[in-house]
Amino acid sequence: MAINEYLAHHRERVLGELRATGGQYSSADVTVRPDERPLPVALGEALAGIVAEAHSAGLTWSPGALGRPAPLSTATAADRQLVGAHPEGAIVVTQSASFARVAGAEVARYEVKPRGDAAELRALIGLRDSLDQLLALEATSADDEACAPARDSLNRRYDAYVDRYGALNRFSLVRTGRRHPDTGEDLYRRARPTMGGFRHDPAYRSVMALEVFDAETQRATKAAIFHTRVVAPRQPRRGAETAQDALAICLDERGAPDLATIASLLGTDENSARLELGELVWDDPLAGALVAAPIYLSGDVRAKLAAAEQAAVADSRWRANVDALRAVVPVDLGPAEIDARLGSTWIPADDVAAFGREVLGCRSITVEHPRSPPRGRLGRRAGSASRGGGHQLVGHQPGRHRRSAAVVAQPDAGDGLRQPRRRPPGGQPGRDPGRGAGHRQPPDPREGRRR
Repeated sequence: MAINEYLAHHRERVLGELRATGGQYSSADVTVRPDERPLPVALGEALAGIVAEAHSAGLTWSPGALGRPAPLSTATAADRQLVGAHPEGAIVVTQSASFARVAGAEVARYEVKPRGDAAELRALIGLRDSLDQLLALEATSADDEACAPARDSLNRRYDAYVDRYGALNRFSLVRTGRRHPDTGEDLYRRARPTMGGFRHDPAYRSVMALEVFDAETQRATKAAIFHTRVVAPRQPRRGAETAQDALAICLDERGAPDLATIASLLGTDENSARLELGELVWDDPLAGALVAAPIYLSGDVRAKLAAAEQAAVADSRWRANVDALRAVVPVDLGPAEIDARLGSTWIPADDVAAFGREVLGCRSITVEHPRSPPRGRLGRRAGSASRGGGHQLVGHQPGRHRRSAAVVAQPDAGDGLRQPRRRPPGGQPGRDPGRGAGHRQPPDPREGRRR
């Protein structure tokens, strides 16, 4: 009989006597027969023993303070400069050779756990900083010779790390205590080194990508960046022939239209640049800024139209905005074009309840509108309609019969009244799910005509 390996070596952790008995799933299910001690007492003693062992082995953990970590009290001006040089959450080494973490506009104290990983964490931070320096040089300089010192530094740091600790992506296999259901072999999981918590650094994945790792052989080879350029510097664009090209360049570099930039690209002044842009951009009275046409003429165009109409009352120059927005405002749907099905997430539950009260003539109606899955349910206040009871809704179409209102209101009821099942050849007639269990479905009135 296979049991958890930990319990096999620590029988005192079993709160009773282990037994193998026939059970629901196997002829040798593992059960525990309690001893004479009350279960709360036995559980408390066992947990106290585990905690004591953890303390003696140094395997304790203390929760950090709630909220943002306290700023480093000994932080110097040089330490605070690390905030602008690293993203939020980055682990850094301070002037006093201690560790800190970028938290907002401050550097907060960072405790390495376990403490024995401090040297490895320091090596990983140096590797990360060398990588960032090399990538920045490649992105800004086309001179490969200028990148050579940073590339050499990255190679030295990586080689030193691998010689001391092994591959960056290394792992060990640890037994899970479970077996494969088909083969019966032990199942393992990958356990990766803690690295002093470096996996929580924003650049963790970038550093891991420095090597091409084979999980089968656990061998790593250097990535291309160690010996060749991987980032091509962007060539600055000094000019544009048309206003459309100038706008595209400006959007690519700045993310929004900027008249000064566009005018510089076109070699003209801002007023002339605005005239050349024409309807490629629009002045937004709501944002108070220049907006590209695809953005201005999309989205909540009704709200934009209302703002433009209000602005046009005081200044006629906004009439062009009004005309352009009116041309793109979609036509309102008519009532017959709206498919309002029960269970649709865009219909408020109060509207469904009001509909049910009006149609069914019943005041005691509640509507459930769960978030996931998005299914609405209409029922009586005390719950769903009982079998054979509840409010009835009668359909007079051929082949349709009475159904419970709670059943009719289910989202999967199609058009409200589903076609009942007909008698199968040689079988029993179907049952109406809205009636009692013993109620048989009345025959289809069309059956006689077919005979």
